Amino acid sequence: MSDTDPTPLPEALAHADPAVRAAAIARVRYRDLKDPTVLRALLLACADTTPAPGAQTSGSDPFAAFFSARAAGATVGELAAERVQRAGIPEDLATAELIAKVLDEVPADQGHALPGLAAKLYGESSWPDPIAATRTLVPALDRHDTPLFEALVRLPSVTTPAMVELATEGKLRTRLLQELLNHPPTHDPAVKAATAAVLDGRTVPDDTDTVTLLATLSAWSAPSVVDVARHLLPRFPWASAWGALDDPDQVPALEAWLAAGAPDIDRLWPRISEAVRHREATEGYPIAALLRAAGRDGGVIDAWNLQDDPGVIEVLRGWVDAWGEDLDRAWMAARVLVGRGHHGPVVAALTGMLAEREPERFVPWDAGLLEALAKADPEVAGIGDAVLAGLTMAPAAAEDAVPALLALSHAACRRAVEAVLAAAEAAPWETTSVGPGTVREGPRDIDVSVLAPVLTRLADPELDARQDRMAPVIHAARQE
Repeated sequence: MSDTDPTPLPEALAHADPAVRAAAIARVRYRDLKDPTVLRALLLACADTTPAPGAQTSGSDPFAAFFSARAAGATVGELAAERVQRAGIPEDLATAELIAKVLDEVPADQGHALPGLAAKLYGESSWPDPIAATRTLVPALDRHDTPLFEALVRLPSVTTPAMVELATEGKLRTRLLQELLNHPPTHDPAVKAATAAVLDGRTVPDDTDTVTLLATLSAWSAPSVVDVARHLLPRFPWASAWGALDDPDQVPALEAWLAAGAPDIDRLWPRISEAVRHREATEGYPIAALLRAAGRDGGVIDAWNLQDDPGVIEVLRGWVDAWGEDLDRAWMAARVLVGRGHHGPVVAALTGMLAEREPERFVPWDAGLLEALAKADPEVAGIGDAVLAGLTMAPAAAEDAVPALLALSHAACRRAVEAVLAAAEAAPWETTSVGPGTVREGPRDIDVSVLAPVLTRLADPELDARQDRMAPVIHAARQE
C-alpha cells in the first residue's frame, strides 16, 4: 500500500490483514485526524494487540520509515499509539469525548496501548476547557485502571476540584484517590473530600473500596480514619481494626469481631498488619488476639517489639506446638521464642522440628537461628544432630554453622568439623581464576578456612593438619 493508496483510511485501519492495518497507520497525518471517523479508527487500532509485521511499505515518508524500523518488535496497537502522538490530535472537547467513547468500547485488562496513550494525551494536550476534558476522560480512564499521576502533575490547578470530586463523590475511585494523595497540592483536598463524602452518605463504599480507603487514610496518618471507621462499623465490623489504632472506644467492636471468629481475616490481615506496622504500639489494642486469628505474623511483632508480650508469647508457643500444620510459621515463632528465652514449654516441639531431615522441612540454615538454638536455655535436644546432618548434606554451607558450633559441646562440634573436613578431602580439587593472573586451588565448593575459629576451640593438632591440607591456596597463575 503506497502513500497514494485509494483505500479510505477508516476501512484500511480496520482491515483483516495486519500488514494492511500497519501500512494504513503509516499513512495517517494530522490533517486526517481532523476527521472524527479516521481518528476513531486510529484510536480503535491502538487496542490491537496483534504483532506488527516485520516490514512495511513506507515509501518516501520519514514517519513511515520510522515505523518500519520499529515494526518487528511492536504490536499494531503500539504503532498506532506512536502515530497518534507523532501526528498530534485536535485539542478540543469533541476529541476528548471521542477518546472517552472509544475507551468505553474497548475491553479493559487486555494489555493494549490505548489507555496509556489516552492518559498521555489527557495530561499533555492544551485543552481549551481542561475541566470539561477532566470530567470527560477521567471516568473512562478509571475503568481501565490507568495510572494518572503524570497527567495530574501536568494539569493546571483549576482541574483539582473536578479531579477530587470524581475520585470521591458517588463512586470511590480508589486509584485516583491514592494518586491525588501522592501529589502535595491535591493531598489535603482529597482527604477532606473523601471523608466528607463517606460521612455524609453521598458515597457508600463497598467492601473492597472500604478496605482500600481505610488502608489509604491510615497509611497517610489521616486523623479522619477514626471517624470513617466508626461510621462504617455497622456495615463492616472489621473497620474497627483501623479505627481502634487511634480510638480506644472502637476496641470493644474489634474484640467482638475477633470473638465472632474474625470473618474474612485471611483477606484483611495483609492490609491490617500494614497499618499496624506503620504505627506506634497502641496500649489496649488486641494485637495478640489479631495474631491468633490471622495465624501469621505480618511483621507486626518486630514492628511493635512484642517479643516479650505475654499474649504474643502464648500465640507463638501455639504456632510452635502446631508445627505439623505450618512448619515455616513454627520456625518463625521459634526464632522469637528461643532468642528471648521463652521457649521452655515448647522444647519437645522444637526437638521434633529439629528431627526433620527432608530438605524442604529441614531447620532453616540461618546463622542467627542455629546459634540461638545451640545456646538455648533450657537446652533444645537435637540441635547438634541437626547441624551435623546439615553439614553432611551441604558442607559448603559450613560458615553459617560456625556460631552454633562454637556453642555446642566439644563432642558435637568435633563430629561436625570432621564431616566438613571429610567432605573436603573427598571433593575434586579444582583451579579457578579469581582475577587477572591469579588462581585459587582447593576442594570444589568447600572452603575449610571458615572453620578456623572452631578449630581454635577444639585445639586438636590432627584436625589442624587436615584443615591445612585442604585450605584453599591463592597464587599467581602458572605460565604455559
